Amino acid sequence: MKLFAFSFLVISFLACDNPQQNTPAADAVSSPMAAPNNTQTTASASGKSIDDLFKSGQKGVFEEPNFTAIIESDFAVGITSKSSGGEMPKFDYKVVTYAKEGNDWKAKTEKVVSAEDTDEAKIQLEDMDKDGQKDIMLLLAQDGRGNQQYALFLLKAKALVEVKGFNEVYAPTYDEKKKAIKSTSTHNRGEDVEFYKIVNGELVKVTGK
Repeated sequence: MKLFAFSFLVISFLACDNPQQNTPAADAVSSPMAAPNNTQTTASASGKSIDDLFKSGQKGVFEEPNFTAIIESDFAVGITSKSSGGEMPKFDYKVVTYAKEGNDWKAKTEKVVSAEDTDEAKIQLEDMDKDGQKDIMLLLAQDGRGNQQYALFLLKAKALVEVKGFNEVYAPTYDEKKKAIKSTSTHNRGEDVEFYKIVNGELVKVTGK
């Protein structure tokens, strides 16, 4: 009887102990899976370079203070800005286009745009020709009255087209009523307002009402 009672106690102890040993194993499988997924989502959404976004396989428009990218299925544009520093800082924008070849992205064109008359770099995405595709505006100059001038690049047929003469437009906005780009220059006598349209990649002034 003593041997039977002892055996019963040992078996009961082992039976009660096994669930406690299995519980941590289940947690070890389920807990780490949630953390990496969340980390990847956050990192991919705020990638610091276009290579990060290529690796993540994401597509769309991505904007950060010094980095902007537009990624389509087989065409992409990446824009970065960098300051030269010094008492009179100069900003350089590097604009690179990419094409997808097989599973790899290859750089196709590269252009550097310099801005010397501004104390900040600014990359802005606006549809300035109203074709449904966001275009790239780079701040080149600004004065004490808030007059800003930009370079403008259009995305057309998987290529980047710089609009000639766009830097002559001040504080450019698109006027829905006139279906034209509005230029507003502020000076000590008031404001000068002019309207332009983009024709074949060039800026054309709109005359008349």
